[in-house]
Amino acid sequence: MRDYDFTEIILPAAETRPVMSKPPALQATRKWVQQVEVAVSECTRPDGSLDTEVLADWILNAMEQYGARGAEPMFTMDGDGPRCSHCGAMWSLCGHHHTSEVLDDGEEADCA
Repeated sequence: MRDYDFTEIILPAAETRPVMSKPPALQATRKWVQQVEVAVSECTRPDGSLDTEVLADWILNAMEQYGARGAEPMFTMDGDGPRCSHCGAMWSLCGHHHTSEVLDDGEEADCA
């Protein structure tokens, strides 16, 4: 699995918004734009055309890995669980414990 560098990729929202309103639109930093440019160059065929299928896969995998960074085991209000907070599957069966950045040291090994 490709590792992505997600540090400093989103510019903080400049606007203030009322509590409980929709989040503001995100804006990419130059760093993220450069990572996308590399991905686009890697998805460009020798004839200069863009392999949009490969690029779409790259985008989906980056989104998945970004979201999975915050995965942790959770229980539902009905007491079901532990379930993955990212995908809802039974915790550690989905594999998101491998990419979570919120688990304590050694916790990944306990869940594997």
